[in-house]
Amino acid sequence: MRRIEFFIEEKKSHSCKDVFGLCDDENNLPAYIDEDVTNKESKWIGIVCNTSKKEIEFYPIDHCVELLRDDNTPAQRCEGILKYDENRIVFTELKNRKIIPSSWLKDAEDQIIETMSFFFDNYDLQLFNVKSWICNKQLTNQNYFQQIQEFKEKTKQRFGGRGFVLCINNSFEI
Repeated sequence: MRRIEFFIEEKKSHSCKDVFGLCDDENNLPAYIDEDVTNKESKWIGIVCNTSKKEIEFYPIDHCVELLRDDNTPAQRCEGILKYDENRIVFTELKNRKIIPSSWLKDAEDQIIETMSFFFDNYDLQLFNVKSWICNKQLTNQNYFQQIQEFKEKTKQRFGGRGFVLCINNSFEI
């Protein structure tokens, strides 16, 4: 099996601002970091709150990293990975969908879990502190406790006893 590189340096964007956005223009190009706060309402899908002003890197996966299943069909991919403090990574999926009726949350979970599977086939899981973030720009203040617990159980079963934290919100705090 060939090694898949997820941290493609020439595709990454980065920021150390206290707040910045993640954008996915849905034009078949990779998602990216945007620091221009005037774009907050129009372009930002997810908001990263970085009060300690750490250097945060975003490595796009969708429209950037080819992931093929055993039958050569394309795998689902999340938007990308936020990386900071050398070993902390956040698998990130961005949505901009009305909540009802939609399966946006299940779709997002599936995209993250399938991406994680390919990632852990190529990188040692023990080297990373892993979280996941599903962001929906049109998210209302709902309680997703049940979905978060189910995600932890799914990932625990899928990845050998280690369940992962999931944040479902339109912002993420570093």
